[in-house]
Amino acid sequence: VLHRPAFMPLPAFALRALLGEMSVLLLGGQRAQPARLQEAGFTFSFTDLNAALNDVLGRH
Repeated sequence: VLHRPAFMPLPAFALRALLGEMSVLLLGGQRAQPARLQEAGFTFSFTDLNAALNDVLGRH
């Protein structure tokens, strides 16, 4: 969405070699769920990052 290159692009095997088990923090994804907000009935304006960034940047 931002059309910018990665700060320091590295292949996964290089990160694993350099960081060992800590590489999981950079390579792994996380699907965080706001359970308490959803239980309270809160609804988000945007359900994905691309849509939110496009709105912030004024791209529709």
